[in-house]
Amino acid sequence: MVSVRLGALMLLYYRKDLLDKHGFAPPETWADLERIARVILEREADPQLAGFVWQGSAYEGLTCNALEWIDSYRGGTIIDLYARPLAPRSSRPNSVWSRISRRCWRSH
Repeated sequence: MVSVRLGALMLLYYRKDLLDKHGFAPPETWADLERIARVILEREADPQLAGFVWQGSAYEGLTCNALEWIDSYRGGTIIDLYARPLAPRSSRPNSVWSRISRRCWRSH
């Protein structure tokens, strides 16, 4: 018997067919994701296509996505020992999130 504890595992699913068609490798950074999504959206010109679909509704999924985003930019701890909110060490996640979400992301 083998027991595997995955904990909080986050995955990025992508359209291999679209990456191949437009000559891209899978994105490795948020900047890659933004650039690739914008190019493919422009080239495809399909109003039904989204560059990135994420859990943006007001529920647990949004919290998980926000924590991933902050952590991926080494944003640090978001609460102190008494559960009081702290500002992230870096404002970069917020500025990138705002810019990308206006351009190519669709919240579901």
